Amino acid sequence: MGSQAISLLPAWLRSSDPDARLVHEAQGGSATAFDELVRRHESALLGFLYARLLSEEAAREVAQDCLLAAWRQIGRYNGRSRFKTWLFGIATHKAVDYHRRCATLPRSLALEDAAELLVATDDDSNPEAAAARAECQLRVRRAVTELPAAQRQIIELYYFGEMNLREIAELLGMNLSTLKYQFYQAHRALRPLVRDLVDLAHPETCEGRAAPGGRIASHGL
Repeated sequence: MGSQAISLLPAWLRSSDPDARLVHEAQGGSATAFDELVRRHESALLGFLYARLLSEEAAREVAQDCLLAAWRQIGRYNGRSRFKTWLFGIATHKAVDYHRRCATLPRSLALEDAAELLVATDDDSNPEAAAARAECQLRVRRAVTELPAAQRQIIELYYFGEMNLREIAELLGMNLSTLKYQFYQAHRALRPLVRDLVDLAHPETCEGRAAPGGRIASHGL
């Protein structure tokens, strides 16, 4: 009887996706299950969107829009990719839509706003040190935004979205070998700043300092 019950489950529910059972419950109308999915992925989602949009307010707005869309569309999720990959696919499209709506905002202005936020939210008692860190982080953000579009997206998904290269390849519909080459090329361009990039993506690992921007930057590998 038990094996018969298992055979009736969707094939994707028996996959290696750690979110599969929660997704199945959410598809059955469980808001509690969906809330747990949000709790698992919200930090990485915000980190990716913040890196992409260079605005905490915009990242939160787009993340809420993304999660609302995911809840509405959860019934159409078919398990062909992991739930996280599917969720970040929605987030990527929402970020593109946001950029189109805000196309008149100069990138330099967005970078300056990001730098000001980093200084304002740094809890270091030494304002000169905080300003120096913000300047360093601004250099990293500027370098990432100047990468070719495909390479920038890969870097942002890897460092800020907490996705591995196989998941990113699946999300972007790229051959894994091609993606690895693009990842390598991006790192060649960023080589002098890679350590700073890691520190920016994972500030909680740096000398025990708190993450600027609160939860928006509290993401790890």
